[in-house]
Amino acid sequence: FAGGYAVMRGVSEALPVDLHIPGCPPPPIEILKGLLALLEGVSSKAGVARS
Repeated sequence: FAGGYAVMRGVSEALPVDLHIPGCPPPPIEILKGLLALLEGVSSKAGVARS
């Protein structure tokens, strides 16, 4: 199916992505690390709009 009209390489081709968590499925610790990184980024960018 690779390269087909209905197949995309990832959601980031269609939607803006703030964080990528590796793994398939990602281990729970990686999900927690990603959420913490996202929260730290949100708190440091308070009031800044995404372009």
